[in-house]
Parts: sequence; C-alpha cells; structure tokens
Amino acid sequence: MPVNKARAIAAEARRQAVADGTIRGLSGPVLAAQWHVSRVQIHRDLKIVRALWQQQATLAIEQRIAMEIATIDKVQAEAFAAWARSLEAQRTDTAETEMGDDNTPTRSRAGTKTVTTAGDGQWLTIILSCVDKHCRILGVDAPIRAELIIREE
Repeated sequence: MPVNKARAIAAEARRQAVADGTIRGLSGPVLAAQWHVSRVQIHRDLKIVRALWQQQATLAIEQRIAMEIATIDKVQAEAFAAWARSLEAQRTDTAETEMGDDNTPTRSRAGTKTVTTAGDGQWLTIILSCVDKHCRILGVDAPIRAELIIREE
C-alpha cells in the first residue's frame, strides 16, 4: 500500500475516533494524548469532522423536506379524488313489499332515487390545508411587511 494512502486511512480512522471522543465529551488534550498527535492536529480534525456533520445534517433536512412534500402530495391527491367522488350523483334503489294477513305478498314497489350534491366541503378543507403546508415548507408564504407612517402636522 502506498504511504500516502496509508496516511489517509490512518487520518480517517483518527478523525472518526476524534468525532466519537468529542461526542463522549473527551477534551482536545486527552484526544491528542491518546493518538500521539498535537492539539493543533486534533483541532484540524475537529474542523473537518464538524464540516462533515454539518453537510450530513443539511442532507438529512433536505431528505426530510422531500419526504414531507411527498406525503402531502399523496394526501392532496387522495383528497382531490374523494372530492371528485363526492360530486357524483348518489343513486339509491328501494324495494318495498306489503304483506297481507296471511303473510303473503299483496303489493310490491321498487324505485330509484338519484341525488346530486355540491360535493363534500371537508375535502376542499383538506386540499387547502395541503396547499398551506406546501407553502410553509417551501417558504412561499413569507410574512407580509407592513409599515405605519405617522405624519405630524
């Protein structure tokens, strides 16, 4: 194995140990003594580790945002489908049979009733809630700035 590659592997192992030690609360001088390096080297390692942690945290946040947006998209699509179903005419079939004194059918009636509606508003409420959540996550709904100007006469 080339010397440079061996050094890079050793440095990466040291950085991982420095990161673990930092999480456990070990100080820079203690970590420097454990790894037989200077405190300056531990400081450099920590700088690299912290940058990596920040990069990973940013990626985790972006992944979480993408997951939340996908969930909201699914809920919104289901709400739109339910809204469309609530607009459809509702058909009810009825059947009625009158029984005589001797328990024999004397008369039968059948019918169909169709009712149209303006749709169920709860689905629109859910859709608007999804739009609102999208706007908040994406930062579209920034606060409105209002200025009050007072003139003295």
